[in-house]
Amino acid sequence: MIPLTSSELAELRILAKSYLPHRTMELASELGFQYKSVTCRHQKSRWGSCSHRNSISLNIELMRLPSNLRDYIIVHELTHTVHKHHQDAFWNHLEKVLP
Repeated sequence: MIPLTSSELAELRILAKSYLPHRTMELASELGFQYKSVTCRHQKSRWGSCSHRNSISLNIELMRLPSNLRDYIIVHELTHTVHKHHQDAFWNHLEKVLP
């Protein structure tokens, strides 16, 4: 991705903090997931993560992706609230909720 200026990054952070937690709540409700919280950060090497306490962290760079990829990453992290690994059970659950 093209690097952002500091002002563009600040705008992206504001946009992400208003959009990503709300979209995560919508998807969790629609697909039957429960999580503790959502934080938005500018991360260099991850699109998102889910802690053992079900706190989800999402990269503000998600706002630069198409909406279908953004939703996939959010649902991927929501699936980690049930399966804390990337074994078959995780992928099967993810495919069930997002064919």
